[in-house]
Amino acid sequence: MALEKYNHKQETWIGHSVHDNEATIIHHFAFHENPKSFKYPVIASGVAMSIPLIQRLMNKLKHEKLNSFTIDVAHELALFIGGEVPLKDEPTFCVQKNILCATFATEYQCCDIPMPKHSVYYAVKTCGKYHEDRVKVINETWRPHVAKIDFFSDTKDYNIPTIDIKIPNTERGHCQKSLSILHYVNKKIKNGELNAKWLVLADDDTIFSVSRLHTLLCCYDSSIPVAIGQKYGYNLLMLLCI
Repeated sequence: MALEKYNHKQETWIGHSVHDNEATIIHHFAFHENPKSFKYPVIASGVAMSIPLIQRLMNKLKHEKLNSFTIDVAHELALFIGGEVPLKDEPTFCVQKNILCATFATEYQCCDIPMPKHSVYYAVKTCGKYHEDRVKVINETWRPHVAKIDFFSDTKDYNIPTIDIKIPNTERGHCQKSLSILHYVNKKIKNGELNAKWLVLADDDTIFSVSRLHTLLCCYDSSIPVAIGQKYGYNLLMLLCI
């Protein structure tokens, strides 16, 4: 019934549309002058596209240069389709279930009891210039709710305390620091100095709901290799052209 009001012979797509209230880094600060002007869908609520639109997109994939980075699929899909075919907001594509919904996002259900505090080890990346502000915020917000936590920095600070992993701070790219932390944690586990089922790697400006995170972790099997987080991709769209 929801699709009957739309002309399937024209290029069109429908979904539950949303917009940014302000420019955001994960959308590369696009439309910063008027972020509310650009609509993109809530993927979990479903999206429908007409065949003519799909055919044009397939041709576009073959002949146009694609963006290398993928962070927020919904936003980047809307950018790829382009402003000439704006997303149509369809009320029956729902975020929450009700009797009028044609589609809706399912509610999150805990798979088991929340993961115990002692089973989760938090490793926080920081640097000397943020010891007085960012680390302080962590100490006053979510740190009291965790059992195991260490702060990894480029300087030793006994007041926090921090672990100096001898990696200089850098404004761009923190892979070396992250890898050093992984090596450190792996060594601690092998030596029997750390017992945990999960490692949570965080930046010093990350704010957690510890209870919700531990509830989420109970849905995954920690006995097998698994990584959970927001996906950042590079050249993923190129695979569609092969």
